Order: sequence, then structure tokens, then C-alpha cells
Amino acid sequence: MAKSDEFFQERWPEVRAIADPRRNLYNAFGIGTGKPMQLMGPGVFINGARAAGKGHKQGETIGDPFVMPGLFAVQGDQILWEHKFKNAG
Repeated sequence: MAKSDEFFQERWPEVRAIADPRRNLYNAFGIGTGKPMQLMGPGVFINGARAAGKGHKQGETIGDPFVMPGLFAVQGDQILWEHKFKNAG
């Protein structure tokens, strides 16, 4: 079972997540490699400190750590909602 499957099975079993190691969907949705400020700028450290203060910590890095994250709710061929992150934090 993939780590994403474990994560969603525990937290939101009704959702279907897709892993994209070849980055086909990332490219189609316009998500690329982060710029230096997106990867190591102040916002990353501020968000990291905020998460640590809530008891969260960085897990094992899987895949390319330089690719920016994104979330999309898709139904059929429609993007219902999207969030492209400003930084890696």
C-alpha cells in the first residue's frame, strides 16, 4: 500500500488520491519546480515553525523535493477547485 493510500485511508477513506511520479498531471496543471524563495524563503520557515508549534513534523521526503505542491478537486474533466501553494512550507 502506498503512503498516500495509508494517509487517506486513515483520515478520509472516501477520497481518491493519485500519485504522479512522472509529473504528467503536475505539468498539465501548471505546477513546476519551485524558485529559491519558494523553497527556502522566510515563508517556508515561518510555516514550518507554525506547524512544529502544533506538533507536526516533516516526514520522509518521497519524490522530487523541489516540485511545488498543489491540490485539485477534479470531477470528470472539470477542475472544481484548485490550490497552488505560494511556497513549499
